[in-house]
Amino acid sequence: MKKILGLLLLPFAAFTQMAFADVSFYGQCNYKGPAVTLSAGEYSAAELAKVGIPEDAINAVKVLDGFKVTLFEDDGFKGRFGTLTNSDACLEDDNFDKLVSSLIIEAPQPAFGSKDPAVFGSTTLESKKPASSAGSVTVYADCNYKGASATLDVGDYNLAQLKRYGIGNNDISSAKVPPGMSVTVFENDFLRGDSASTSNDVKCIDTGNFANRITSVSVSGSASATATTSAGATGNAVAARNGVVVYDACNYKGNSALLAEGEYTNAQLNKLGIANNSISALQVAEGYQVELYINDFYRGDSGTLATNNPCLIGEYNNSISSIVVSKTATTASSEPVATLYAHCNFRGGSVQLPAGKYDARALKAAVVEDNSVSSIKLSAGYRAVIYSGPSFNSKSVIITGDDDCLDNDDMNEQLSSIVIESIKQNSSASDNFVAQPNKSNTSKSDDLVAGLNCVQQFVEKKACDARRWKAIESRCQLDRVEELSDGYLKGHIEAGNCNAELWDELVRRTANPRLR
Repeated sequence: MKKILGLLLLPFAAFTQMAFADVSFYGQCNYKGPAVTLSAGEYSAAELAKVGIPEDAINAVKVLDGFKVTLFEDDGFKGRFGTLTNSDACLEDDNFDKLVSSLIIEAPQPAFGSKDPAVFGSTTLESKKPASSAGSVTVYADCNYKGASATLDVGDYNLAQLKRYGIGNNDISSAKVPPGMSVTVFENDFLRGDSASTSNDVKCIDTGNFANRITSVSVSGSASATATTSAGATGNAVAARNGVVVYDACNYKGNSALLAEGEYTNAQLNKLGIANNSISALQVAEGYQVELYINDFYRGDSGTLATNNPCLIGEYNNSISSIVVSKTATTASSEPVATLYAHCNFRGGSVQLPAGKYDARALKAAVVEDNSVSSIKLSAGYRAVIYSGPSFNSKSVIITGDDDCLDNDDMNEQLSSIVIESIKQNSSASDNFVAQPNKSNTSKSDDLVAGLNCVQQFVEKKACDARRWKAIESRCQLDRVEELSDGYLKGHIEAGNCNAELWDELVRRTANPRLR
């Protein structure tokens, strides 16, 4: 776990420049302030601290010709990373400033054609594509597998790396994915922002949430992957025949459980042999989809898969606490059971909907504009799960009765997709834990969400800084939640990292201490 309390109080140590300077690190952009110069080697957070470099403090790097330095966001050479072969006057330009916890410095050596990890900050990038192989994913700039292409082996690729392979920002329009492989695309650089995964070929990404919006990519899996069944037998990694099979190891290995249509809390997954925060791979039968939730009882960040995924990455790998498995039919009946209103108190324009699943496109077809719903009426025996994301993702709230104003759930005019379903069909979850509209819930989870939402208000006003820490701490009641009062959030605020650009990542790590 990162310990950054008092980050600004621990400046770079003023070390004398060594005679054979390899790589120098600065706490300020443009190589300002005292510098620490290191020779080739591996440096953990503790080792960096010994030479005067605290965690999350590096802002600029000078690299001697021929040397290479790889910067890691997490200690132990883990997490998001990037490699510099030239000096970089300001890591802020790469969204990597004040985020380095460990690093590796490599001395000059002959190149053997191996693929570098995500490269940033270099002004002279060689245009080069890795060799094609059966265990690689090929992405194309145009639909129908045409145009500029890059064959990507297992690994992470930020924008600079994709450009090196001839693929520009927001260029990817189709992809070929061999059996056993998976590709995840991200809206933002460095594997950040909205993401989506597939284990199948994609002929054309010209519509939906990721049309002309792909900036970074991660490739996982193995073309020779094998699947381990619950009985211990191995075979080709193919989709489950009915429902979803979940595994606690990548490439369909380890403990597994077959999940039929329904809802599964953490306790129910445990009974099936799947521990909390252990799911790493899923096989999804044709005609089914699975909703993955970071928190128990179908709460917190969520994402939906309708295809196999041999290795979850990012915030969802080893982070799943509850699951909903459902069939992908659009609607279950034609009889309206929900009415969506444009204003609170059931006023303004309204649209009636039958039970079913409605993503952003389905809602638009039903004449429901994105982010326009303020109140909802539900027929007896039905509930609605509303999402702020267009594909049953991002923030979600469960509603089990009429809700006269979604502002009470912090979802007013934020609805982008919705699932309307019979409560009887989903009775596996205890009613004691279903979020009730217009009623406060003082659970730890709600206190955490409320605290982060409060801090976000300061972020949006560009007022989340060290000078206002006492006001933030008091107004947002951060002392009620351990994750908000253990020094991690305070340290990043004091370090200047509490801003709109870094907020999503800061929230993820603040709410999930194991990711720090």
